[in-house]
Amino acid sequence: MDLFLIILLIFVLILISGFFSASETGLTGASKARLHKLEQDGNKRAKITNELRQDKEKLLGAILLGNNLFNITASAIAGGFALATYGQGAVAIATVLLTILVLIFGEVMPKTYAVQNADKVALAVAPIWSVLIKIFAPLTRLIQLISNFLLKIFGLNKVHDMVTGKDELRGAISMQRNEGSVIKEDHDMLRSILDLDDIEVGEVMVHRKFVKSLNIDDEPIKIVKTASRSSHTRLPVWQENAENIIGILNTKDLLKTNLQKPEIEQIKKLIYKPIFVPETTTLNQQLKEFKKQRAHMGVVIDEYGTTMGIITLEDILEEIVGQIDDEHDKTHNGIKKLRNGNYIIEGGISIRDINRELDWQLNEDEASTIAGYIINKAEAIPENGQEFEFEGYKFIITRRVRNEIKKVECFKIAKTEDS
Repeated sequence: MDLFLIILLIFVLILISGFFSASETGLTGASKARLHKLEQDGNKRAKITNELRQDKEKLLGAILLGNNLFNITASAIAGGFALATYGQGAVAIATVLLTILVLIFGEVMPKTYAVQNADKVALAVAPIWSVLIKIFAPLTRLIQLISNFLLKIFGLNKVHDMVTGKDELRGAISMQRNEGSVIKEDHDMLRSILDLDDIEVGEVMVHRKFVKSLNIDDEPIKIVKTASRSSHTRLPVWQENAENIIGILNTKDLLKTNLQKPEIEQIKKLIYKPIFVPETTTLNQQLKEFKKQRAHMGVVIDEYGTTMGIITLEDILEEIVGQIDDEHDKTHNGIKKLRNGNYIIEGGISIRDINRELDWQLNEDEASTIAGYIINKAEAIPENGQEFEFEGYKFIITRRVRNEIKKVECFKIAKTEDS
């Protein structure tokens, strides 16, 4: 056979091999989310691509079968022609040259292009592969059976824990953040939405010692004055002791009554039954409950029915979007940066807020607040001025009142070259 025709045939076989390589990378690397969106928009090629990807074992089997078939054929033709024309010594040269050509034109170039244009490649080749898979089906099925049998013999056919959809989304969000495609605020918000099922109301509630409330046994005029001076729209109402919450009062409803001569019966009619929430309820569950009950506030209780604090719709929303300040809120979030780069943090600030605000990685599983975190780590109640180092961060107790840590100076310890 003419040398030119042999070279042309080999080059065509290598290009076909390159098509298989690009197909493998494109079909397996294409964005699942984008393809799903395109299919919903009526893109037929996206639908075919998604159908192919549902059985990746069959798809990869057909691709690898075709790829190896054409690579081996090209090698056989090149080796046979070199041996017949130039003798035994030419076979080694032909093998080296063919290996370089296959590596460049059959593997590296097509796969590099497919990595950079995975969606485009997948949509382009999907209709072709929907036909090729049917042609290769008998042979790929036989190869699959043999492979599965051998894997079973060697004990390698065990199914490991699959990555959940949420974990996949978390990974995608983090990856986009690291690549600079997603800004920090959007990254934090998206991650917080996924974390709603992992955070309990007890971790974000307003503790009872900080809750502004009304005593139903007070004089009506005192109740009205206290409510009118409050910056909160809804206030818990208690009787006999502050932990015995009997209802919730909307201050807007109260201010519509006769403020000059209020009567206790008038006020009682405005009080509505509270929603009691176990402290182990997740934020996602509570968000759904607020929506179902058309409520904005719940009373958090422990396993013994003791009032622990309150949870509001705003508290849950702040876990997603960050601190929401209104005209009555303080202008700071409990974290103040000093001139030396350190931070003064109030003891009641949550670990999640600190991590989100400062982009730190403090462990959120051991405690809800920075004060609780330090006490848990130190296994004692620290004294004023005492210093600690945990997880690559330094903590200095700057203010302690009785057994409560009020303020802490914190900073991230700089890593040295040896560390």
